[in-house]
Amino acid sequence: MVKYVALFPGQGAQFPQMGLDLYDKYEKVRDLFTLAGDVTHTDFYNLLKTGEEEELQKTHNTQLLITLINRCCSVVVKEKNYQPVVAAGFSLGELSAYTEASMLDEETLFSLVMHRGTIMARHGEMVQKELGQIGMAAVMNLSFDKIDEIITQSNIKHIYAANDNSTSQVVVAGLFSSISQIEPLLKEAGAKRIIPLKVSGPFHTPLMEGAKIEFEEILKNIEFSDPTFPVYSNVHAKVVQSKDEAKELLAKQLTSPVRWSSIVTEVEQSYPTHKAIEVGPNKVLTGLFRSTNVVCYPSGSVGDIERIEKEMRDE
Repeated sequence: MVKYVALFPGQGAQFPQMGLDLYDKYEKVRDLFTLAGDVTHTDFYNLLKTGEEEELQKTHNTQLLITLINRCCSVVVKEKNYQPVVAAGFSLGELSAYTEASMLDEETLFSLVMHRGTIMARHGEMVQKELGQIGMAAVMNLSFDKIDEIITQSNIKHIYAANDNSTSQVVVAGLFSSISQIEPLLKEAGAKRIIPLKVSGPFHTPLMEGAKIEFEEILKNIEFSDPTFPVYSNVHAKVVQSKDEAKELLAKQLTSPVRWSSIVTEVEQSYPTHKAIEVGPNKVLTGLFRSTNVVCYPSGSVGDIERIEKEMRDE
């Protein structure tokens, strides 16, 4: 059995028809589509097969679709006799990581993600109605700490450093007008590019406080188990110690920056001889590991799975 580091992508990794070749080939994937559809009353196959990109980008759809394909990739990887020793998930992906560590069952996972997506979408709309157009943008070639410092010193309101993706890629979030105001300061400090992102809310910022409070109430009624192996949290980039801490951190995550860069460092230092698999669609996290000594493989297609089987062997 091959041991590996399991990495689960989050919102933003979606694309039309993702995972459908896995659906065609693997019965366990089709079973997961059925289970997720029964729990959420959604026809995921047709949504992926015929849905336009705009439809897939709606938060309540995106979060369920990403989670479904994450879990589909997981069952296929397990079928090939690969076993995770540690897991981490980017934002939404953390829920898949908890499920991988047996803290949630699949049915509970899809129900919880359905609530999370609905809550985040609604509160994103509420913030926009109250304050104005919101947005997110990727800032290239500046560190998280530097961007946070520039924002603090600028006194520009309603903008935050939200995702610490890597040492040279950080996402800011907040009012669109505030992002426009901060751009010249970021470029003056050395930012090479500032790329607008298609989002429906100022995620991972204090502007989502209302969503955090509502999600906390949902989590109170969800049964968790303690993890069967280590899982890193986005909030503090450390291993989650218990089911109670996991619930607390899942709520905090909605208003806290994603400290992915720090998680990457922890994985590289703690599991230097292990290979990693991005257990989900696309290759976003694989790209964020390219500058490390940890080799990461995508697993979102039949071709990706075949490459893993060919290149990863028992050590």
